[in-house]
This record gives sequence, structure tokens and C-alpha cells, in this order.
Amino acid sequence: MCPPSFKGTRRSPRQLGKEKANRHGDASKNGETFNASWHLNFALRKTDAGTSRVVAVTRRQVQCPGSWHESVNALVTAFLMESNNDVALDIIITNVVAVFRTRCHLNLRTIALEGTNVIYKPEVGKVLMKLRKPRITASIWSSGKIICTGATSEEEAKYGARRLARCLQKLGFKVKFTDFKVVNVLAVCSMPFQIHLIEFTKSNRPIASYEPELHPAASYRIKTLRATVQVFSTGSITVTGPNVRQVASAVEQIYPLLFECRKTPR
Repeated sequence: MCPPSFKGTRRSPRQLGKEKANRHGDASKNGETFNASWHLNFALRKTDAGTSRVVAVTRRQVQCPGSWHESVNALVTAFLMESNNDVALDIIITNVVAVFRTRCHLNLRTIALEGTNVIYKPEVGKVLMKLRKPRITASIWSSGKIICTGATSEEEAKYGARRLARCLQKLGFKVKFTDFKVVNVLAVCSMPFQIHLIEFTKSNRPIASYEPELHPAASYRIKTLRATVQVFSTGSITVTGPNVRQVASAVEQIYPLLFECRKTPR
């Protein structure tokens, strides 16, 4: 059985939120039907504004048994039995790490005394500066290197980095915003099925490794994308990669492998 196909369309976060609310609405009673669909979103899920690239969604009506859990299992079973259906999963970006340089020397003591929302750590030779909008924490070194963490998109990381550079300029430093680069992206995603981790590891050795004594997840490394995927038996996965596009490609590449090792609902 082949996994569902993938098609690219665009939808706004507001439309995605409405569809998600419809999916998790009240359960239908015996003899009733309800509209439901699974979404596979191979792009950044933005929280403020913008659009996300999602696949086309096939809406179906499924006869629901008594309880909500039974209805969900029936929906998943009926959906996976049809290879023509399009599946969509939401890839949620939880952290984006970016780095840039100021091309000037930074006096950490001056930043600690005159800056706002700062924490001076002389033992490690850096200053932590936090922004509220966007929620970003920056590690500032005297050499002019600044690492920003906590953003939920590449655009948000760049906007926050520019705000940090402006804050340093207001403190009297001749800052130049240069060499900006996104170095790491962390994302989470949930599959609409559970996964046999042992079967998945045996089928994908030596790329996949599973050591339950050390960690409950199986690790799958994709060298071509420089991405690492942590696979949990519940169907949840965490992906780390150098940028959002390669994280999305990693999910798209591993999905057929997970589909083959899925647990059939009882």
C-alpha cells in the first residue's frame, strides 16, 4: 500500500486554525456523520501573520461509532485505506537559532549597566539580552558575535536580530548588521498514527538507531539534508536542521518510511 500523495497549495494561518477547530470539535453521536480531514503542512506554521504551504485537503464523511476515540480510529483507518487521499501534517517551528556580527567591539559592562532586560555573565564573558516582541534571547560577546534563539520563523529571527542591533546602536556602539545566518531550526510534528519503533529501526539501519535504555525515541539522520529526526512511538517527531526548507524536506522524506511501520488501530 502506497502512502498518500502530496500536493502543494497555500492557506492562511486563520484558515488553518478554523479547520483545526473543526477537526477537534464535539464528537458526533451514534448514527451521525461529521466532516474531518488530516492536514500535512510541509512549511513553517506562522503564529502572527503570513501564509503557510499546505497540501490539498480531501474532506470526507465517515460514519462515527459511539465514542470519540472509536470515531477517530475509524476515521484514521478509513483514511489510510485509500491511497488516493491527500494527507496534511502541521510542522510547527518551535525554535530558530540565528547568528550575526556587528563588526565592532562591544563593551559588555556598558551593555549590562545601560541596557534593558540584560543579564551579565562575566564568568563566561557574555551578556544575555531579551526582547519581548518578538520573544528572542540574544547571547552577546565582546567580539561582536551575537546568537539569537527563541524565534518561531526565519523572518522573525531576522527582525529580532535587527532590533537587537538597533538597541546596541542606541547605546553608542557603531554597529553594522552583517553576516546574518540561520544556523539551526527545531520543529515538531505529529503523525496521524502510532509507530513500531523496533520495526522502523530494523528497516532503516544503519541510518536509524534506537536505544530505549537511553532515550525513548528512535534517531534517524539524513546526511544530505544535515537533519536529524527523533521518532516517538506515539507518532510525534522532532526535527532539527539548518533551515526551514531542509526541515520540511526531512519530514517529507521520512513520512513514507513511518507510514510503512505504522500501527494499525484496533
